Amino acid sequence: IDNGYIYGCCSYGQFRCLSLEDGERQWESLEFTTVDREQRWGNAFITKQEERYFLFNERGELLIATLAPEGYDIHSRAKLLEPNSVDLRQRKIVWSHPAYANKNIYARNDSEIVSYSLATE
Repeated sequence: IDNGYIYGCCSYGQFRCLSLEDGERQWESLEFTTVDREQRWGNAFITKQEERYFLFNERGELLIATLAPEGYDIHSRAKLLEPNSVDLRQRKIVWSHPAYANKNIYARNDSEIVSYSLATE
């Protein structure tokens, strides 16, 4: 929840912005989660950092974006690791929340843990 709006994923992988006051949908997109089509339980783990958001999705991608009721802007997108777990429909996924510390992101799938620097300097 940020400034009266809710940002998150619905159960079909649509990333949405909703008004906290009345639940009215402001916008939705698959670009943060499954990209190509709705997927049951499509997901992205969301972490706010100052005025931007870090979104780590089930495809093993990290997106850095600005989110607002009027829309969104994706500043960067990087593949960090391959999904190698499967859901009930046999779709390959990464469903573990990443950790952030010391200007790094730490993410894992079912066979490896990776660390990448997020430092800009």
